[in-house]
Amino acid sequence: LEGATEVALSASLTVERAAVLFNLAAAHCACGALLPRTDAEQIKTAARHFQVAAGILDELAILDAPAALGPKPPPPAELQPEIARALSLAMLARAQECFCDKAEADGMAAGTRIKLLLGCRDAYAAAAATICTVADASPSAAPLKRFKAWAEPPCRAKQHAAEAQALWLA
Repeated sequence: LEGATEVALSASLTVERAAVLFNLAAAHCACGALLPRTDAEQIKTAARHFQVAAGILDELAILDAPAALGPKPPPPAELQPEIARALSLAMLARAQECFCDKAEADGMAAGTRIKLLLGCRDAYAAAAATICTVADASPSAAPLKRFKAWAEPPCRAKQHAAEAQALWLA
């Protein structure tokens, strides 16, 4: 294939790439979630896993697998660009939460921790709002409604927990 200038592209290959990207993002998310947050290095590693997962999900959104599939069959919900973007925001919020944990472990001043916690609150609020927007944009799409049902409550809970912790420190 030396000197080849043409690229072979098929819908099934694009969908396979999208599925691999989604699974890779899920693996990084699981790695970040399963790491014990007992020392600064583990917390930084967990944050890095969440950041990588967010980047992979952003790439998945750019890939746009539903466009490659066409109207039939309907694409799986996890391969839709809007869901990938919403999950990317949730991963970034989890990374911000790791920075809050690291600030606490390092014994940083309350003012610094409050700023980090409020950033965490805002990140989770953005993720939850995007999740709601995605689900509400298509009233007939049941997979998007199910996505909202399982993805929004944890984001809202973490949003309020971060705010409560910031108010406690204030």
